Amino acid sequence: MKKAGRSGVHWLPALGVALGLLVGWSAWAAWPDSYPGRIMLLEALRYDMAWPGIPHKPELVAKKYKEACELKSGAACSWKKWQGSSGGDLGKASSFFSKKCPKEPLSCVVVGWSKSRDEEGRLIRDESRAAAAARYFSQSCEKAYAAGCTELGRLHEEGLGVQRDLTRARKLYDEGCKAKDPWGCYRLGEVYYNGTGTEQDLVRAGKLFRRACQENVPHACVAIGTMMEKGKGTDRDPQKAAKIYGDACSTNYLGGCAHLGRMYHEGKYMTFSPELALNLYKTACDGGDIVGCFGVASLYESGRIDGHRVEDAVEIYESACNDGHAEACARVGRLYLKGRGIPRDPEVGVGFVRRGCEGGNANGCDILGALYEHGNGVDLNLTRAVTLYEQACEGASASGCYHMGKLYEMGKGVPQDKARSLELFTASCEAGGGKSCGDLAHRYLKGDGVERNLGQALKLFQMACDGEDGTSCAKLGAMYERGKGVAQNLPKAAELYQLACRSESGAGCYQLARLYEKGLGVERDFARAADEYRTSCDLGYKKACEVGSSIMFQARYEKLIKNGFKSKICQVWSFDPENPDRTKLVVDVKGDQFHVLDGPRKAQTVQFVSSGTEYDKGNVYKAISNWAIGPWGNDELKFQHFEIWKHAEDPIDSFPGNNSFSTDRRDKSVIIYSREEEMMQRNSAESKCKFPGGVPLLTAEHCSELQALLAAQAITYCKGE
Repeated sequence: MKKAGRSGVHWLPALGVALGLLVGWSAWAAWPDSYPGRIMLLEALRYDMAWPGIPHKPELVAKKYKEACELKSGAACSWKKWQGSSGGDLGKASSFFSKKCPKEPLSCVVVGWSKSRDEEGRLIRDESRAAAAARYFSQSCEKAYAAGCTELGRLHEEGLGVQRDLTRARKLYDEGCKAKDPWGCYRLGEVYYNGTGTEQDLVRAGKLFRRACQENVPHACVAIGTMMEKGKGTDRDPQKAAKIYGDACSTNYLGGCAHLGRMYHEGKYMTFSPELALNLYKTACDGGDIVGCFGVASLYESGRIDGHRVEDAVEIYESACNDGHAEACARVGRLYLKGRGIPRDPEVGVGFVRRGCEGGNANGCDILGALYEHGNGVDLNLTRAVTLYEQACEGASASGCYHMGKLYEMGKGVPQDKARSLELFTASCEAGGGKSCGDLAHRYLKGDGVERNLGQALKLFQMACDGEDGTSCAKLGAMYERGKGVAQNLPKAAELYQLACRSESGAGCYQLARLYEKGLGVERDFARAADEYRTSCDLGYKKACEVGSSIMFQARYEKLIKNGFKSKICQVWSFDPENPDRTKLVVDVKGDQFHVLDGPRKAQTVQFVSSGTEYDKGNVYKAISNWAIGPWGNDELKFQHFEIWKHAEDPIDSFPGNNSFSTDRRDKSVIIYSREEEMMQRNSAESKCKFPGGVPLLTAEHCSELQALLAAQAITYCKGE
């Protein structure tokens, strides 16, 4: 077919690099490929080297190349020539295919990949390399080869090696898709889904994704899942979306793993499980999927993963940002601006946020707009703030629309227009903007500017919570907890507080911690309560800081009791420093089985029964567990194990301390266990209770403090028993 004409040809430098591409350009008309072998070879090459998020599976790659070879693609039969230790090697492939370019357009595409992609199939942000790649893609597209046009479109969309031109990118994707390049259809679907450089068209995006998915582009299948999950352009069906993600993950597309991990992370439609989410995110990230790496960072930032805090997220966010993940730029910029987990650095923070906005992240533009509105890290500039909020709102950022609505509500930087403000809040709410829904909910709750309507307020609070507005989730949780405007439902309240906490509401985390502390709507769990209080404190909720250490004391004691019988090789020995020859094994303990070898229960195997735990929170905190052994004779012998924490003097990290204690049964004497020396003795020589043979000390080996002290009680003689 004759190619479309070209006009106005000249060269432009690409950011200082003396390379250029045709500027006065109209799209070349690409033809559908009529050679089955080449079609199959292109799919194999993309799967092997050029598609991000596809881990290497030798047997699958070999199968695809062999199918292409059987379809008479001579190049495919030589596929082993460009294989490296972990799959296709773009450098080797470039050496093989460069001899055939420009005569063979597919070869030009492969050489272009070698200039513009890394070993994971991701774009390399190097202008000189990208400019070189653009020349090869142009040669391919000029020969009416669909894949060449698609790849050139990607560079124009990113502004890599060529001038950023979203209209040109869309036309090139359209050429690729019309010529039956399924990757072109997928990229074009992304353009219409995000409204990148054109009006958003979800219906058209859905059709393009389905077309690409039917042609074995897994990225497109997952995009359909995303639309189903959010109910954008189709009926909402989160469960079906989860199945699509799971299928993609199990069939070797890591983007599916990342999205399924996100669903477990968010806990909206799947059971909240940060551990499962982390495993899925890591699977994706380890295979080179940038969304998976972003997910790992977001979990670390949330503080939900033991051993990882906010600072662990920063390095991952920065790496993802440098790899072109615009949202990661905005997120790490926000951390620097807040000084959360890292030293506060407004200059660095603004730089990252700006990169996020310029990279196409609407929320980044929203954050940058807020900085200009308040003069935070930049000079106060309301005109600039308005422009950025408008850009964010047009980029489908519900938060951007919300902030724009606030400006109209106050007449700040724009003429005051409350009707326009309400329109923006409503549009933001309908787009999933939690803050806007929450603002509207409060209006209906109080009758502010609208007729008071508790039912409408509840509906809007729910929409706000669905839109990740933590304050609204917490407010809705309080309504369910108290039965205000709705039937009281404590488990529902706990669920809503949990959502509030995950949306960074300090109040939500505090309320959730309180329910776990008291066992209201959830099973009582001091450890979980302590975690939630700590998270609430980290989010700046001061009340949580005040009560959190008290609950952490209880949580740590509960854990000490829970792990008290784990050792299977605990032994307790008698010891007399004046006569070491008297040393002998007196109790052999395996878990909760105490085999007594001396004392009043000699030759017996006994167990201990707990009758509960008490806490005394005076000037010194005291945790007490009550235990019984028996029957022995006609008595059931009872005693206590306890730990203390001098909270006025020592930080919570000092608990538990070196000593653990158990009260004697017949007087106020105490058996003291030293964790450091693994040794027990009584605090009073006048006690009515003694160790066998009157030895002053017992030593313990491989025992918990609880096993050691209970063993000491098992062999103790007391007068009157």
